[in-house]
Amino acid sequence: MEHSATLKTYLNYTVGEVPREKLREIIDELSATAMVNMGGNETTIPLQRIIESITMLVAKQYYELPISKVASAFWRGSLGELGGTTRFTLRNVNLWLKESHQQWGEEHIREMSRKNREKYDAYEKADRDVITACRMKIMWRLDKRITPDQSDKIHVEDIVHRLRDGFRERDIIPEMFLANEHRL
Repeated sequence: MEHSATLKTYLNYTVGEVPREKLREIIDELSATAMVNMGGNETTIPLQRIIESITMLVAKQYYELPISKVASAFWRGSLGELGGTTRFTLRNVNLWLKESHQQWGEEHIREMSRKNREKYDAYEKADRDVITACRMKIMWRLDKRITPDQSDKIHVEDIVHRLRDGFRERDIIPEMFLANEHRL
């Protein structure tokens, strides 16, 4: 299916971002394609009135939906994948858009959950590294591997950097951070 320049231009915009007259052009094009898919033609349906109603419906109820999802709803709906009857009506288009909107919302929620999980995992790993570095520094002090003055010179951030650089905990020693210092 070849799309018009207008539809191609606005495919990745949300409905609310598309100027009303351009939205009407897009709905007109999508409606014509859907009617062909459903076996209708412009002479059997008062097309202009339906398109105006669909344009109002889309602009008011589905303004956050990407145009690509609106186009997909028209295509899939007209092929019978999203329910409705075999006639091109405002009711059927609304059913298609509602189903497409619900699917988009679920995809959006999954994507946001994935992004939040990634952030949480990154923070959790950062917290683990900081806790490990603090524990190491405390153990060095308790084991008398470093003095209180030396402890002040070893920064937790430096230990964290070594951990994140791939050093194993057991391979990180105080001497790595104490240039020209003497052990107890």
